[in-house]
Amino acid sequence: MKKQRKKYYQIKWKKSAVKSAKSFSRPKREKIIKAVEELRENPHKGKSLSGGLKGLRKIRMSSFRSL
Repeated sequence: MKKQRKKYYQIKWKKSAVKSAKSFSRPKREKIIKAVEELRENPHKGKSLSGGLKGLRKIRMSSFRSL
């Protein structure tokens, strides 16, 4: 029986997201980065979007939202 490899996805950070993240405290920034990086392993985490953003998902970490 073959061992199944996990499929990982690419995370793209917008310049504005990086700039915003730099203004957060270190613990909050690390929490956000960890949550976003978890999407690489589980891309179906979060809520599905509709309309012009159909096919994308969002996750929320306190006052920060990621698409």
